[in-house]
Amino acid sequence: MKESHGSTSDLPSLNALRAFDAAVRTGSISQAARELCVTQGAVSHQVALLEDWLGRPLLLRDVRGVRPTEEGSLLAQAAAEAFVRLQNACERLRSDGKGTLDLGASASILSHWVVPRLESLEKALSGIRIRLSTDGTLDDLRRHRLDALVLCAPAPWPADLDIVVLGSERIGPVCVPTRRRIGERSLLARPRLACASRERAWDEWAAASGHRPLKTPERSFDHFAPMVEAAKAGLGVAVVPELLVRSELADGRLVAPLGFVDGPCEFAVAMLSLRSRDAALRGLTKWCRRQDGLREANP
Repeated sequence: MKESHGSTSDLPSLNALRAFDAAVRTGSISQAARELCVTQGAVSHQVALLEDWLGRPLLLRDVRGVRPTEEGSLLAQAAAEAFVRLQNACERLRSDGKGTLDLGASASILSHWVVPRLESLEKALSGIRIRLSTDGTLDDLRRHRLDALVLCAPAPWPADLDIVVLGSERIGPVCVPTRRRIGERSLLARPRLACASRERAWDEWAAASGHRPLKTPERSFDHFAPMVEAAKAGLGVAVVPELLVRSELADGRLVAPLGFVDGPCEFAVAMLSLRSRDAALRGLTKWCRRQDGLREANP
């Protein structure tokens, strides 16, 4: 008998594999259908075809959604790696071999850390187009909507990610300057400001600096930027990352009477481990490791 060497007849339908991959990643037939722009019935049909082709069940279904069986997990990992390799190859061909890098970060991190270093990054990734996004999550990495994400979060990190730690997040209370020296008691007696994206900022600072937990902030904002504007307007005191208010501290619009301490989070660049061989991500990793960390005022 002639030995087979991976002919296409040895593989199931690509559509069936795509439907199965989407269902496993999203944990939902309906979400997989939305991602693939097909009906739920079409996704279920393709998964059923794949299960028939293999002769064994691949998904467990309950009221919470779907999850892979033990054998399904093996296929899901292989399918995810294969689709990433195909995506990378197609992207390189579509961009004439130059490649692209989709880099995400919050608006604050993007404007205060990424953009000031963008020219340096572009030189390091010569020939690769960099596309910046002010929106993104770890799920966007897993769904290949982003190639890398600059974020601030506590360890430990998910096992499926490669992480380049840029430095500890240094946090502290800031306010407008006054003619008189601002003491600890007078500073902490002022109205406290907070934002929804970091509701525990005051508690995190108190724990890191050795202070007793303080009462709930008196003024709250939905985003970081208006909270900082409120601090600059003299409406209260905000606990912020040093990185994101360096320009305000440098020109005297804000002061940090108690300084900054290492908080519970780290600034880092995250990317999928299974894409570690991608040329653009190798270049990004190399560039990140050359950065001086986040305590330096200048890139």
